Amino acid sequence: MNKLIPLLLLIAVLFIGCDGRSRAKQTNAEVLKEHNLLDSFSEHTKYVPMEYTEVVTDTILSNGFKVKVKTYSDMETNISKRFKKNAITHHVLYREIVSEVSVFKDGRLVFNETINDSFLKKHIPNIKGLKESINKGVAINEEKSIETNNIHIAISNCKPDNTKNCPSYYIIIDEKGHFKITDTDHAWT
Repeated sequence: MNKLIPLLLLIAVLFIGCDGRSRAKQTNAEVLKEHNLLDSFSEHTKYVPMEYTEVVTDTILSNGFKVKVKTYSDMETNISKRFKKNAITHHVLYREIVSEVSVFKDGRLVFNETINDSFLKKHIPNIKGLKESINKGVAINEEKSIETNNIHIAISNCKPDNTKNCPSYYIIIDEKGHFKITDTDHAWT
């Protein structure tokens, strides 16, 4: 028993000597840097939307048109924005929104397109800012579609940090499936 007391005293002295006083005056960043962990704690990555999102709508109009729209988040394509706040780099990845649009007139398919960056580049060659903006999806202007007997689909491409001043367009589709794209100041209905 007498031999056990000096051993316990030696163990106690060792534990008291390892109380972290050497790191007490270091900042958290210095401690993390010392252990090569700073990079993993100094960047925050966020996806918008975080998970796969899909919305399917069917619209039947009184003029014989039926419009099917499947809108979903493209998990492979995104716009990247970085900013620093409180020594942390925030990396926000805004996922592209893709819409598959099918238009039927009197039961016959007349238009079937995927509305994404490729579609916009192909049909609006002078479009600007496409690489910095995301598609907000599509919306059918039902009132205009019934009045004109053509389908009016609104599309907008917005910069993720400025959703108020977005280039907006109408895709106007006739009963034979021919379409044209026009600029508009207020595409969303």
